[in-house]
Amino acid sequence: MDKQNFTSLFLKIRDRLRDISIRFLEDDDEVNDALQDMFLKLWSRSDRFQDEKHATGVMVTAIKNLSIDALRHSASHNTEHVDVLPDVPADDIDSISTIDDINDIIRRELSPQQQLILYQRDRDGWEFDEIAAFHNLSENNIRVILSRARKKVREIYNKQLWDK
Repeated sequence: MDKQNFTSLFLKIRDRLRDISIRFLEDDDEVNDALQDMFLKLWSRSDRFQDEKHATGVMVTAIKNLSIDALRHSASHNTEHVDVLPDVPADDIDSISTIDDINDIIRRELSPQQQLILYQRDRDGWEFDEIAAFHNLSENNIRVILSRARKKVREIYNKQLWDK
């Protein structure tokens, strides 16, 4: 694949790559940096790609890995995770504490894979087939992981609620 075709493919799927990176990184500047790093690293090797499908797969993998690396780097600097639940009006104090409790449970009790799948499905609205392709798992595996994650959060939240 020549550099011009690689550049046009990147521009065509840039929004998709951005969405992948946003799932890991909170800051738009970090997302843009990851996209730029990915493009520069792969642009010099664009002649090695056989076709668009191959180049797309490499780009998706590269942006995912660069985003995870940036997340690990920022985690060592004590940054907060993206909240799963939407913002709540300030006058609804009970809902705010509930959201904080649930987000705390998700961060403390779920594995990174469960957190990501929960984010992708519930926050970002991904379909099961998209999540399965992203994680290289079957749709049934995704459904099981999602079900177990939700069940775990529900059980822990209910236990905390009744212990108060």
